[in-house]
Amino acid sequence: MATQSEKGVKNAVVAAIAIIFMISISGCVAIISDSAGPFGPDKLPKPKYLVGGGLEINWTALVDGTAYLVKRGAGGDKLIKTEYLIAGGNFVFDLPGSSNPEELEHLERVLGCKVAEAEFCLYFVPSPKKDKERKTD
Repeated sequence: MATQSEKGVKNAVVAAIAIIFMISISGCVAIISDSAGPFGPDKLPKPKYLVGGGLEINWTALVDGTAYLVKRGAGGDKLIKTEYLIAGGNFVFDLPGSSNPEELEHLERVLGCKVAEAEFCLYFVPSPKKDKERKTD
């Protein structure tokens, strides 16, 4: 029969195992909740961050963050350009028609589709607020 001391040790071991298990589960939950960030499974910004698009873009950031220019459509989605902007900074993109067939061919090879089939989308992901900027209750 186990003594009172042995029972105490067993209870302590069981409690330690339970605590380790709970910590490991909470770590998994934290990893899963990180996946709910601004990017989808394709590693591109989620649709809610779409701020503009087209062949000519001149967009002004209201807060600090990163702009992502993505080519959507034929040939698959492709990240074209990223740029960090401070509040008031401009993101400029211009894709004029090319009269040089070699340049146009090169561009289409890079894009993976005909320029006419490409849809250029601008996404903006604000920078996380710094601790001192966050309101506390």
